[in-house]
Amino acid sequence: MLTEKEKNNPEWQKFYNFFPEIDLPVSLSEEYTGIFTKYNKPISQELIDLFILQKPLFFGDQEIEQDPEELIEYVPCFRLPEQKEYYGVVYWKADLLKYTYIIHTYDKTGKSIASQVIASTTSDGKNIRQIVATIDPDLEIYIIGGDATDPKAYDPSKSKAFSLEITPDGQFIHHFEEK
Repeated sequence: MLTEKEKNNPEWQKFYNFFPEIDLPVSLSEEYTGIFTKYNKPISQELIDLFILQKPLFFGDQEIEQDPEELIEYVPCFRLPEQKEYYGVVYWKADLLKYTYIIHTYDKTGKSIASQVIASTTSDGKNIRQIVATIDPDLEIYIIGGDATDPKAYDPSKSKAFSLEITPDGQFIHHFEEK
């Protein structure tokens, strides 16, 4: 049931409805991108401007610059189970040599709370770096990444792992791997 605040923001409902409900756990990597692009409708540029490009992105504790360009594509993936204080969605962002899965939380009126890159495939032209994520039913997000240029020479000691926890108010807490 929609609250009065939610009813007063029909654009938010349009945006949120692009994200289907799914059952958790779910894993995110480049292998699953085709499923989302095939079955989920694209988001209009107006809604992207309103609800995606309104806030900086973070990976770990570093801000990622966002350059709104014509070549960037956003694909809705899914919504998280509804929480008391926030809504959460995951979308895929395709940019030149960089593909990222982003989790984004919003308050009940559609105002952005936080966004975070949780999985990606990037290339500098020589090396490929992959980061994969799993979101469990308790909304714990486990992330691991490393270089994937030569699968025969993969060195797990060069991989990095951390986890994210979503607080009851929609913020992210990072738990970094201890060395």
